[in-house]
Amino acid sequence: MAALLDDVGERYRLGNDLAEGIQVLRRTGRERFNPMRVYLDAAGRGVLGDYDVRIRDHKSIDDGRRLLEERVSGPLGRFGLRPVSETIEQWGGEVITRRYAGQCPDAHIAAAAVRFMCEQSEQIIDTAAE
Repeated sequence: MAALLDDVGERYRLGNDLAEGIQVLRRTGRERFNPMRVYLDAAGRGVLGDYDVRIRDHKSIDDGRRLLEERVSGPLGRFGLRPVSETIEQWGGEVITRRYAGQCPDAHIAAAAVRFMCEQSEQIIDTAAE
């Protein structure tokens, strides 16, 4: 964990230990740390994160899945993370929630996965913006 935190830098801290794992906090302003939908499993050296796709503007579930494949599955796959679950719920329309998880025994790879999820991708995607 210490090597991972050293690699991602001062903008990150560890939050509460939840059922999913230890939640990652990211500083987006000067002092405030925001909880991310990214979790670490210290014992198993795992990283996991959740992504939502809100389906709107006459788009289909398949369109939402295609967005996840294009933007998230490929990059996370390079770090060893794969989709492990998916749900579809009604929240003022359909919402796909997909969880990605994997083991990252190398702290630098785990840090790159965390950085991708927190900085280089949107964890909430809206098809209306596409």
